[in-house]
Amino acid sequence: MTDQTNWTGKEFEGKVFDLSVQGLGIIRDEASRCVFFVAGAWPGEDIRFRVTSMTPRYGMGELLEIKTHSPDRRTSPCPYHGIAIGQCGGCPWMGIQYAAQLEAKQKIVESQFERFKISCDVKQIIGAPEEFGYRNRAQLKTDGTQLGFVSQQSRQIVDVETCLTLTSQVQKQLEDLRQRLPNNSWRPSGTHDWNFMDIDGETQQEPTLNRRQAFRQANDAQNTFMQNWLLKQLQKQDKNTPILELFAGSGNFTDVLRKDGFSHITAVEAAKEATAELEQLSPAIKTLTMDIFKNANWSRIYKTSAKAEILLLDPPREGFPGFAEFAAPLKKLKKIIYVSCDVQSFIQNIKPLVGNGWVISELQPIDMFPQTPHIEILASLRKV
Repeated sequence: MTDQTNWTGKEFEGKVFDLSVQGLGIIRDEASRCVFFVAGAWPGEDIRFRVTSMTPRYGMGELLEIKTHSPDRRTSPCPYHGIAIGQCGGCPWMGIQYAAQLEAKQKIVESQFERFKISCDVKQIIGAPEEFGYRNRAQLKTDGTQLGFVSQQSRQIVDVETCLTLTSQVQKQLEDLRQRLPNNSWRPSGTHDWNFMDIDGETQQEPTLNRRQAFRQANDAQNTFMQNWLLKQLQKQDKNTPILELFAGSGNFTDVLRKDGFSHITAVEAAKEATAELEQLSPAIKTLTMDIFKNANWSRIYKTSAKAEILLLDPPREGFPGFAEFAAPLKKLKKIIYVSCDVQSFIQNIKPLVGNGWVISELQPIDMFPQTPHIEILASLRKV
């Protein structure tokens, strides 16, 4: 095999034959049998790229030229689009037709299940009703003179006047904030390159520097689909069935269950502000404020939810490491509903269960973030 130790900086040409789960183009050098991952490349394209880093198993590359363009490409409507320094990079797939984006996401999900040898009927991905103007919130960066997003290849702020993915309400907030530039009170202190501010179409409150807002789904239309999908999974369930919900947040799913008549819900969440909101919804909701990732806290959950028959969870991108270990003591469980924003962490979490007393009864991909490789997974598992 060819020595690859000095390949960093070397240029190669090759054809993109697939996409990684992160949405990177995959090229295989037949002579060395080495695989490269290149951002901005699309299947079927002949490209030229420069190697930026190497490991014994694969290399990362920087796209230099697309020699043969895919018919799926389109001219990006965003003036900030791109993956180079000084370009936004937040919507890496904006130069690809939306139908092709959905096809690629469907294939990514199916190929990941095949790779990990999990037998499952993957439903057709649900595309977003609108591929632009869907984001109901955003996090902006500012140094007091610029306001926008950070270029993915640097720590440089891309000064953004308009963002095509924002709803009209959030875009108006961006425009209003830009009227206040330059702003000395927004300048970062010490060694920080910027301050951040969260804007949200649901609130007209003044954004506070460096204060994160409580999490909520950023695509209202697709979030409504998820809520309705959840109710469909439970439509034949007795309303007195005990439900345990992990990573409950401020009640995105909890409130839907409550309104549908479920009367025995235990909601677990780490943020005190979120559980305080949950407690205001209904006395039928029992809350636990704790870090679910700490095994030492699990005993408290078992004490309150030993009779839980349904487990609902919507963890962050890293998933819930040790999920199978957590679920094992819950002997009454009959159904698990898992909402995931990362295909790989989802598979890693549920693989120990599938074939070991559990089967996936439904798996529905959904596109929450058009123009990006992000994929949401809605999964229902039942005990056999």
